Amino acid sequence: MTLSQKTKNLIRLLKMLRRHFANLVTFDSRGAVIGPFVRIQGGERILLSDGVFVANFTTLMTCPAGAKTERDAFLRVGSGSYIGECVNIRAAGADINIGRDVMIANNTVIVSSNHGFASDRPISEQRYTDCEVSVDIGNGAWIGAGVSILAGVKVGAGAVIASGAVLTKSVGENEIWGGVPAKRLGFREATKNQKVGSEGQ
Repeated sequence: MTLSQKTKNLIRLLKMLRRHFANLVTFDSRGAVIGPFVRIQGGERILLSDGVFVANFTTLMTCPAGAKTERDAFLRVGSGSYIGECVNIRAAGADINIGRDVMIANNTVIVSSNHGFASDRPISEQRYTDCEVSVDIGNGAWIGAGVSILAGVKVGAGAVIASGAVLTKSVGENEIWGGVPAKRLGFREATKNQKVGSEGQ
């Protein structure tokens, strides 16, 4: 096979992959970047805005209405947001909305529901619970590595969630939370006496 034939085959493959992913995910623009080993399920209910970056080995999943939930769930990610490696985001029973310029570090888990666990039948057969409201992450929030964000939680704009936290309660704007279960540790503050430009200006 000549170099020209190899090039044509590669271009054909890239076009086919582009069509495949276009059918899976809705893009606000062509500016989103998805790593080659990202797993996407229910992509017709996933909206990625301009400048979103999704790193390798991440899972983005949405669940349609069916035996375990009464409504379709959607995942929306705002412009300029970064989703790191091995992140697991699963919208089932309720939506997950991630704002603009959000940073989500590796190995974070975000879910919008829980499983029922009544003792009279297997957990795997029970409907999703705690899915009355969406999970919302505000603009500019920073989610550290290995964080778990559970059903119904709201993270305010500019909030910081420390690595390894398990977030079961909602977080206000610019608050800093950490721990298991997470609790408020403090607040972000403006930089004091910050010099702009070189010395002498």
